[in-house]
This record gives sequence, structure tokens and C-alpha cells, in this order.
Amino acid sequence: MILQALTKCLTQRGETILMVAARYGHLESVQLILSSVYGDALGGKVSESKTDQTTMASPRMIDVADLHKESPLMAAAMRDEREMVKDLLRCEANTELVSDTGDTLRSLSAMFERQKILVAIDEDERRRQRERRELEKLKRQVEREKAEEMARAGEKKRRDHAADIALRKRRTAERRRAAEEKQEEQKQQSEEDRKVHKKK
Repeated sequence: MILQALTKCLTQRGETILMVAARYGHLESVQLILSSVYGDALGGKVSESKTDQTTMASPRMIDVADLHKESPLMAAAMRDEREMVKDLLRCEANTELVSDTGDTLRSLSAMFERQKILVAIDEDERRRQRERRELEKLKRQVEREKAEEMARAGEKKRRDHAADIALRKRRTAERRRAAEEKQEEQKQQSEEDRKVHKKK
């Protein structure tokens, strides 16, 4: 319900509530909206469970642009709202969106000489690069552990198979020995029976 309200309530310019708050510099309103949707995102960790899973194929609430294809992040940057920009970036706002004039977040910030915003963009890009490296490292670790687990499982399967074969061979040998011993006993009994019969 909250997401539907935030993404469906549009002004004549196609602005969402978040866009209006960003365009007019209402930092606390922007933070309240982001917190209600992204949980602890402003603490540095983004929660996707309330966004992508709910909006499905729709644009993420934070990136819904107006009729001029300007996003809340662009609006905040043009106002030189550094803290607001940083909050939006922490919530993984898309920095690559293009407006109907062909401008991006970075080009708009440079055009309006928003040096603090450009610094924030660079800092966020470095953060995202670190996170991507950490994610790749984690993926490689998970894949390595999975491969090791599969190798251990395969080795255990081979050992179990070898043990099973050895057990079957041992049981076969024991049955053969038992049959040979029984045959020998029967032979000896037959010999004894013949000797007794001769004496008679």
C-alpha cells in the first residue's frame, strides 16, 4: 500500500511524492519516505525486500522520473542538496538515468557546478565498486566451498562404494570358505561311513 501510494500519486508534471520532496529540498520528508520503503538503508544497508519484490516489473520507487525523465536524485543534485543526494545514493538510486535533454546525474551536476555533489557521486561510485568486489569475492568463496563440498561428497561416495565392494567380496569369500568346509566335512563323514561299512 505504501509503495503504491508513493509511485501512483503523481502531480501534473508526473512527479511522485518523493520527487516533490526532493525538488523542493525537504530532506526530512525524503528520509522519512526512504526509511518507510528501504528499512535500514540510510544506515548503510539496502533492503530490497520492500521494493523490487513488490513493484515487480515496475521501476523502483526511488528512480521513478517525471515527465521530463528527471529522477529524484537529479532534482536533489540540481538543488545542491548534498545530504539528500547521499541518502538517495545509499538507497542505490540509479546514477545512469538520462533526462529528456540527454543529461545524466553527473552532467547536470557539472552543468550547475555542484562540486559537492560531484564529490558525493565519486565517493558513491567507489563504494559501489568496493561492494561489487566484495560481492564477487563472496561469490568466489561460495563457489569454492561448494566445489570443495562436492569433492568431499564425491570422495565419500567413492570410499563408500569401495567399502561396499570390499564387504561384498569378503562375504563372498566367507561363503565360499563355509561351503568348502562343509564339503570337506561331508567328504570326511563319507570316508568314515565307508570304513564303518567295511568293518561290518
